[in-house]
Amino acid sequence: MVAIKGTALTENQVNLLARFTPKVTLCLDQDNAGFEATRRSLEVIEKKGLTTGIIVTSDGKDPDEAIKKNPAGFKKAIKESTGVYDYLTEKYCFRNR
Repeated sequence: MVAIKGTALTENQVNLLARFTPKVTLCLDQDNAGFEATRRSLEVIEKKGLTTGIIVTSDGKDPDEAIKKNPAGFKKAIKESTGVYDYLTEKYCFRNR
């Protein structure tokens, strides 16, 4: 597990991750800032050719809160991670509803 500070994933961080894994799974805040950070991170990750997934939590605004509120639910969310494009499509389609 790797944590980024704030909502900025840098190219250097992605280059380092790429040395160890072909897939990155993001778990960012579940608000608009987290959504935008996912979009920005995807650009950097795809430049390196890595596969990207997303963990969606329902027990808190951010991953830390979700883990504290419901550790078992967070583990389940990890197992049920989805493709980032499925996530983005759903968010774009239902964002203003």
